[in-house]
Amino acid sequence: MAEQKNPDPQKQRMREHIATLQTMRDNLRQRDRDHQAAFDRLTDSLAAERPLSAKGKPSFDGISLVIAYYNIPQQIERTLESCSPAYQGCAADEIEVILVDNGSTQPLPDDLMERFPHVRQILRIEDKPSPVFALNAGIQAARHEMVAVMIDGAHMLSPGVVKHVRDLQPMFPNPVINVPQYILGMVSQNLHTSPDVFAEETANLTRMDWPEDGYALFDYAVYPGENFARSYVGAIESNCLITTRKVLDEFGGFDERYDEPGGGFANLELFSRLIHAPQNTYITLAGEGSFHQNHDGTTTQRSPEERDQLVAGYKVRHRAVTGSDRVFNSRSPVLYGKARHLSQQVPTISQEFKDASSRILRQLANIYVARARAGMTDNYKPVLSVGGSPDERLARTPLPPLGLLPEAAARNKVEKQELSYLRCLKQVHKAVRPKLYFEIGVDTGASLALAECPAVGVDPAFVITNQQTTPCRLFREKSDDFFANTDRCKNVLGQGIDLAFLDGMHLAEFILRDFIKTERWMAKGGVILIDDVLPDQMEMLERDRRFNAWCGDVYKIVPILRRYRPDLEVSVFETFIGAYRKGLLVVSGIDPSNNTLETQYDQIAAEIADGTFDVGSITELETVINPRPIKDLTAAAGRRG
Repeated sequence: MAEQKNPDPQKQRMREHIATLQTMRDNLRQRDRDHQAAFDRLTDSLAAERPLSAKGKPSFDGISLVIAYYNIPQQIERTLESCSPAYQGCAADEIEVILVDNGSTQPLPDDLMERFPHVRQILRIEDKPSPVFALNAGIQAARHEMVAVMIDGAHMLSPGVVKHVRDLQPMFPNPVINVPQYILGMVSQNLHTSPDVFAEETANLTRMDWPEDGYALFDYAVYPGENFARSYVGAIESNCLITTRKVLDEFGGFDERYDEPGGGFANLELFSRLIHAPQNTYITLAGEGSFHQNHDGTTTQRSPEERDQLVAGYKVRHRAVTGSDRVFNSRSPVLYGKARHLSQQVPTISQEFKDASSRILRQLANIYVARARAGMTDNYKPVLSVGGSPDERLARTPLPPLGLLPEAAARNKVEKQELSYLRCLKQVHKAVRPKLYFEIGVDTGASLALAECPAVGVDPAFVITNQQTTPCRLFREKSDDFFANTDRCKNVLGQGIDLAFLDGMHLAEFILRDFIKTERWMAKGGVILIDDVLPDQMEMLERDRRFNAWCGDVYKIVPILRRYRPDLEVSVFETFIGAYRKGLLVVSGIDPSNNTLETQYDQIAAEIADGTFDVGSITELETVINPRPIKDLTAAAGRRG
């Protein structure tokens, strides 16, 4: 038997920590749900929501639910449970269900009516692939004035539907009531990959304590389709459409010219016809829903491309029936009922999409808040990069570049691209050939991706959008916090850093601390690189950032090292990011045992604060920095002390 390797203790601790955080997150979410549910129950008990019947208007005598059944023996039982008098909080004689079967090959169980006594009739229509014929027969068989039609019997209802219908019937002479439709699950059903979706749904419904907690369905639902801006207010159909026999007698039921399997656009056409009649009142139950269970439906199990092709065929028939291939809803609904918190949180596509879109929208909001505060009113439009980016540069006023790159390239006798900071970093990697690379200020991982050896990155807000091709350990924290964990540093950096790139907070005291703490973990002959030491405009070296291009006062590290660490080789080179000169500092002759900077830190910090290292112009800065020709870069980086 092969010897089992001992697990890495640090990895195990990290997994345990992540598991703990996930549990805490789930507990907080559950707490919020429980609080909202408790608040809903309290307000339900306090509010007298049922209006009195107006004199002369019909009072509620019950509702007939006409439900289409086609080869959904498991799903129909959940649907019937959600339509039961006990679930809906009604008297037994206030609900009747008429099941209409249009030629199923999987017939209903023989004992169904015994187990669900509110099922009063089961009608079966043969040789009609469209359910509209069976549904119209069910409508004619209904005994109550209020009639609900459900063209897909796999829809479960929330528990307040019938109560609201009871309230609404005496309020409006011709109500047309839409119960908003949702998809049951954490992801849109045509995108689902689970091998046994029904079992997965059952496990989740049990976990959510359904049917005892009927409104928990909202916490396990998405809107149908891939329209990210979908809401129940703009519905174009309803899978629980409720109206009166009077309205159906006057405007007709389903148009039987929609005779294709599944009914095509029959449900959409009926919905549009009824809600757009001016004498009818279009009402949406804001806090209720019908929830579609996953099954082998006409459209839900198809890919978006397959569904689009099928819908194109439906449009042909719809055009023949109505003279138009448009499906629309131009009427605003009367919203009735309690707009429950959970019903306002339902996403489209998937719950994962909801989390990601919320994060991106928060970042976009921050950008436009910053732009508004800065008085920026141009037509700038942020662009979403792969993985997203919280880059605050997007919110800053652009600093006009001086166009120094051609002049610098000519002075250094190289092509312009040779002065790109990433190109220069790549040259340093080749010269040093590190066995361990360390970076502060990872950002999107562009410079980290240059490493051809194991790498360690530290950044409190990195968003990796560049592929990393070598083993890489990332730490989402400030560099001071990272170095404070000495034991971890021994484990992560103990072999010695051969090449470090410091591009963290752009303030002199921060880069000084990063240098001190990085040098402590450097290998003999290691090299430290520092970005942003040679900006080309005074606005770029301000400590308080105002523009998109910013270096802060990082340049002060150059005279500091030359004054306090004359043992080091300190070389600066002209490098550019886009059109802006930033400059690259190369420090060799590293000595991890030298603690001069650490012992003198307070004095140096005081000198930074009192302006000892300030410059009054870019010309003075260039004199202080004294950059070397770019041809010397490899030699400076390759000097292994």
